[in-house]
Amino acid sequence: MTTDARLDAFSALADEFDLLRSTHCDFVDACDAWASERRDTLVAGKAAHAKAVAANRLQRTQIAKDIESLNDASRELNALDAAEQNVEALRAKVVEDLEKKLCTSQTDRDALAESVAAMEREVQARKAALESARNLRLQSTKRSLPEALFYEEKLGLKIISLEPDVLRFVFTNIDKSNYSREFWFVLDVSGEREYKLRECNPATPMVEAALEYLNETRDFYRFLKEMRQGFKTVFEGSGKNSTAGGSNDTKQSR
Repeated sequence: MTTDARLDAFSALADEFDLLRSTHCDFVDACDAWASERRDTLVAGKAAHAKAVAANRLQRTQIAKDIESLNDASRELNALDAAEQNVEALRAKVVEDLEKKLCTSQTDRDALAESVAAMEREVQARKAALESARNLRLQSTKRSLPEALFYEEKLGLKIISLEPDVLRFVFTNIDKSNYSREFWFVLDVSGEREYKLRECNPATPMVEAALEYLNETRDFYRFLKEMRQGFKTVFEGSGKNSTAGGSNDTKQSR
């Protein structure tokens, strides 16, 4: 084979090698592009799935809180129904007793009849008061449910039923170094005219004024705000005192 032929063969071979190398590079670039697109798709899908899971978890928590609030309202309405039944039973017994007395004394019949009418009026008034209390409780429950959820979610408030008409209110998110630390008080709500405080931990000097205002106005959510502020003030004050005490000890040691 002549030199020119060999050079032509080498040149053709070099051209083929360049074409092969170009094809290989195009193939590698295509594979990289496909892998990058696939990776972005998987990352986006994973993020969307995580977002959907978080939204479902939040929705389940909200539904559970709504159910608990509605259960509380149902228990209170059942208590009002039971009280109404007791009033009705009392009315029937009083009427029965008075009717017996009417039969035994002809001369006192008019007076007893007036007593029966008075008792009837009193019973009707009590029934009307119970019905009004039921309506107010329903309206209060509907109005206060969003605000109660706000307290639970944003201010770390939990309400625990210790016994009938005795509730423990537990605040967290006050101590910034320990958000789960609990500040609580126990409230007796069984009284018809006033609430009573059983326990308060830690003690706060503003609790008596807050409780007095609650019994006067029935503004329960302002009472919760003042109690939380009282706990916060006590906590911040104790932190300042401990810091000051540490500074004095340091000065004495020097």
